[in-house]
Amino acid sequence: MLSEPLLDPPKESNAIAFGVLGLSMAASSVGTLLLKWSQSYGSRAALVVGYMAEVVAFALYPVNLRYFSLQLVVVLWSACSNTTALLGGHLLFGDPLTVRSLVGCAMCVSGVLLVAG
Repeated sequence: MLSEPLLDPPKESNAIAFGVLGLSMAASSVGTLLLKWSQSYGSRAALVVGYMAEVVAFALYPVNLRYFSLQLVVVLWSACSNTTALLGGHLLFGDPLTVRSLVGCAMCVSGVLLVAG
């Protein structure tokens, strides 16, 4: 049994916790797009940087869980992933934007707002 938490909350401000949350979401989104880019265009550099970004996101995941509820972290991660897939897929890879995909993405983002509120 652990008697002390592995990750102590920052003493300074909650701004640090929100910064870590944003960084992990951004790292995951960028990593996903770079991994797709590497597969589409055969870029080893994009593959390596994409995996590095995903490692950063994964390493920060438990930090996020220390400061925020499991519900919020998972739902926000899902919304960021869906938005990245929708917009990044369309802008970078020519994936079609459909009404169904736009509504689904909006519903996922709305879920974050409901969970956070």
